[in-house]
Amino acid sequence: MSARFKHSFKTALAIVLAYGLALWFDWDSPKWAAFAAILISLPTLEASIGKGGQRLGGTLLAAVVALPLVGLFAQERWWFMLFQAGWLAFCAYRMTASNKSYFWFCAGFVSAIISANGGPDAVNIFAITVTRTLETCLGIACFTVVFSLLWPARAVADAPAPAAAAPGPPPGVDRLNRAVRVFIAWCTGFLLVIYVPDFPGGYGFLAMLAPFSIMVLNSAQISPEKLVVPVALSMLFASPIYLFVMPLLEGYTQLGLVIFLACFSISYTLHKPEQGLACTIGLAFFAVVAGIANEQSYSFLSVANTALMFFTMLLLLYVCSGIQVFRVRENIAVGAGAGNA
Repeated sequence: MSARFKHSFKTALAIVLAYGLALWFDWDSPKWAAFAAILISLPTLEASIGKGGQRLGGTLLAAVVALPLVGLFAQERWWFMLFQAGWLAFCAYRMTASNKSYFWFCAGFVSAIISANGGPDAVNIFAITVTRTLETCLGIACFTVVFSLLWPARAVADAPAPAAAAPGPPPGVDRLNRAVRVFIAWCTGFLLVIYVPDFPGGYGFLAMLAPFSIMVLNSAQISPEKLVVPVALSMLFASPIYLFVMPLLEGYTQLGLVIFLACFSISYTLHKPEQGLACTIGLAFFAVVAGIANEQSYSFLSVANTALMFFTMLLLLYVCSGIQVFRVRENIAVGAGAGNA
């Protein structure tokens, strides 16, 4: 069997296992366990476990930030907005200068997910925080078990190849501009949710805006327009499964098989290194659209609302991507021309 088949099989199996256990524990949102398994997947076991450790550490820090944030500003929405946006901007700034960038990525967006899912409501925030943390731990554990027992792909200690020059962190002013864009995007999204009646997704819009704003506005390689096609194709793939296949299923045996086939197909099709982002988006959007839970419901309006929410988010990110608050001074070196002394 090819490495492509083995990796796709293990990825799909880890996701099925994460879903099954989360449903068995009767957790409210099993997709977060699936997300953890999806997002730490790398070619080797060591690299995946390292990334899983960063995700778990970032999640714990996010919980430490989100709990007092909502507790202190439950009735002060403007302070809540500013402090949450400020934390996202700080994490985005730290990402570009740290070798633990995924740790800071998770510390930022998970805090926003916890606070957004609870809304400015201190009553449910502790239960949400504990559940999200447990779901993350479960997804990491499922991935580790599957990838350790089935065809473990370990790093091979070959003779060191000539190392390419690693790109350094962007200049300080550029890092500040990226962080400010994340801050502005979050505040704008918050204001839209508050003041626009029936805004798509409601606080769920903020939960999705946080990771995408850090990922897109803090990167020179990813732009909002590049995500339109992967998001659209992912929606087109997942929606028929959610609307026409899942309502016919009985029990987790059948549902697990459908989840496995869908995730295997995505991972197997998008197997090339340059397709890594598209594969992650495809798997993540399958989890979002399917909305698998013990109390399952099916609605075309839910799919339409999800699509509208994400494309509205991409439009907001496109607008914010052009913002440049701090200008870079151009140092023009003027030297005497050779031979003109």
